[in-house]
Amino acid sequence: MCTLVRYVSPINGLVRTELLELMSLDATDCSAEKIYNAFKNCLTVKDIPLANIIGLASVGANVMVGKNNSFFSHLKCDVPSVILMQCLCHSSALIPGKACEKLPREPEELIRNIATYCSGSAKRYAQLCELRDYFHVERKKILKLASTRLSIHQCVSRVLDCWAVLLHFLELLLWKINY
Repeated sequence: MCTLVRYVSPINGLVRTELLELMSLDATDCSAEKIYNAFKNCLTVKDIPLANIIGLASVGANVMVGKNNSFFSHLKCDVPSVILMQCLCHSSALIPGKACEKLPREPEELIRNIATYCSGSAKRYAQLCELRDYFHVERKKILKLASTRLSIHQCVSRVLDCWAVLLHFLELLLWKINY
C-alpha cells in the first residue's frame, strides 16, 4: 500500500507531498482491518499522531471507503473529524470532460475529421508525408481524439505542428478536384 502524506513544511511554510511508506500487505488477507492496522502501525513507528490526519484521499474500493468495515470507517472511529476525497484519479479525469462540454463542438469535430481523413487512405497519408518532407516538417502521426477528451491537447498540438502542411495538402486536393 502506497501511503503519501501532504503537510505544510515547518521550514518554509510550503505544502509538500511525500511518500511516507510503501507497505507490503498480505494479499491473501487484505481486509479493511488489516490494512488499517498496518497503516496505524506505520504512523506509530514514525511517531505521527492519528490526530494529525485531517483527510483521506483514496480509490473508491469498498474495502477502502465503504460505509461499513472499511479503512475509512476504522479511521473515522479514531479521527471523527477526518474527511474523505474519493477516487481522485477518476475525479481528475472527469473535470476536463465536463469543462469541454461547455466548449463549441466545431473545433473538436475538425480535429476528428482531419485525423480520420488523413489516416483513412494510404494514398492520402503518403501524399501528406511527401508534403511534410518537402516542407521539412517532422513526420508525426495525426492523432485521433479519444472519447475521454483527455488527449485533446495532444491532438490539437499535433495538428498545429503541421497546420501549414495540412493547408497545402487540402489546397492541392481542392485544386485536383476542380481541375
